[in-house]
Amino acid sequence: MILQTDPCHRYKNRSRCTKPSIPVFQYSIIPPPLAAGSRHSRLALTWPRGPGFLRPNKLQGGDRRSIGRVDEVVDQVLRSVSLFKVLVKGLQVDDPLIRMRSADAVEKITRVKPDLLNSHKKVIIRLAGQSDQQEVRWHMAQILPRLSLTPGERQTIVDTLYVYLNDKSKIVVTFALQALADLAAADKQLQPDVMRLLQEFIETGSPAIKNRGRKLLAKLKASPPI
Repeated sequence: MILQTDPCHRYKNRSRCTKPSIPVFQYSIIPPPLAAGSRHSRLALTWPRGPGFLRPNKLQGGDRRSIGRVDEVVDQVLRSVSLFKVLVKGLQVDDPLIRMRSADAVEKITRVKPDLLNSHKKVIIRLAGQSDQQEVRWHMAQILPRLSLTPGERQTIVDTLYVYLNDKSKIVVTFALQALADLAAADKQLQPDVMRLLQEFIETGSPAIKNRGRKLLAKLKASPPI
């Protein structure tokens, strides 16, 4: 995110300003951290138009039941992948709506282009471990198995996913189980523990989680790692 200043902001009548106006934010979907009532608050939400820019209202507004205009953002980033880093920044802002929608967009984009995660791996792993927002967690659980991992990083992710299993959201729990099964399918050392875990959830989980656990366990048994 590149912050620039507007040399004309002091003039109520902007025609009096002889200095050229420049955009306040470039390559950003993330609103700046301004105090309420700031004289720059309106100005800071003036975003440049045209190709190559993500506009803030695509991820802002509404409530947690709405994904906003995430699909538009996904299409735009897939056309211009240099903007992907902006979504990673969106995972770190204070606004929970922008965090959840950034996570949703990152998940959808990396289904198609998982390699985009490579240069942000450390940040993604750290944020996954720090987040307690359920919407971010369930998207992170989908994203994490797509990373190229060292043994140490894999263990860190497994630890994070085990924490997710205690989340009150059944969606988070379900995606965490899926992620653990995906990781175990590629790592023979993980298989015994993950199989025992799946069996435990088959016996004690909700009907939906029991059903998912049975499918994951059967698939894991049928597809041992090469």
